[in-house]
Amino acid sequence: MMRSQCLLGLRSFVAFAAKLWSFVLYLLRRQVRTVIQYQTVRYDVLPLSPISRNRLNQVKRKILVLDLDETLIHSHHDGVLRPTVRPGTPPDFILKVVIDKHPVRFFVHKRPHVDFFLEVVSQWYELVVFTASMEIYGCAVADKLDNNRSILNRRYYRQHCTLELGSYIKDLSVVHSDLSSIVILDNSPGAYRSHPGTPKNPQIAPKIIPKNPKNPCPEIPKIHPKNPPQIRQLTWHLAEPPRYPKIPQKSQKIPKLPQK
Repeated sequence: MMRSQCLLGLRSFVAFAAKLWSFVLYLLRRQVRTVIQYQTVRYDVLPLSPISRNRLNQVKRKILVLDLDETLIHSHHDGVLRPTVRPGTPPDFILKVVIDKHPVRFFVHKRPHVDFFLEVVSQWYELVVFTASMEIYGCAVADKLDNNRSILNRRYYRQHCTLELGSYIKDLSVVHSDLSSIVILDNSPGAYRSHPGTPKNPQIAPKIIPKNPKNPCPEIPKIHPKNPPQIRQLTWHLAEPPRYPKIPQKSQKIPKLPQK
């Protein structure tokens, strides 16, 4: 009788220990997944080959105009949650700025792989930041993205925009007089609706890569906050325009890339 009770107690203890060990392993795996998810991704960015550099030198250097919010980054300030960011996701950096004499904290999330993207395309283009945000905020974000690399030196802000029907319109003439030398990467095509060839429907992204029948180029997908494209693939799409003398001002619906 005593032996049976001991065996029963031992079995109960082993079963409890097995369940406890399974629970501990579950917590460890969950913690490891969280750490891996938010760890910094490092890339080896190789310099241009002599052949590529020679090809780029044969044509005039193009200008890539980059928007900030909902294109390169997502951000929200104190007390405001963004549906595009999973709750509990830590920001990449926090900005503290003073707006109208009130201190405001912005929690900024960089688009995945954006550092790699900027490092690579800066070899092909002259990069220009054009945002409708206030300068005190936009400048701080651009400084963080530039990270002392001196690749985002040209910047334009809200004061360089025109207020029209309650929205800010970006005037590309302040960037360059020759629009055929400009490539736009922006989540809001409506911000450029004052320029010829820009679609009136803000859901249609402008086509910013020329199509050559003999050498067709892939089209750049629309950047949408609820369906972020694979920016690494976008990087290689942008490898084509620098080789063309001009970029035609056309617009077309562009298919979205599948979500990662």
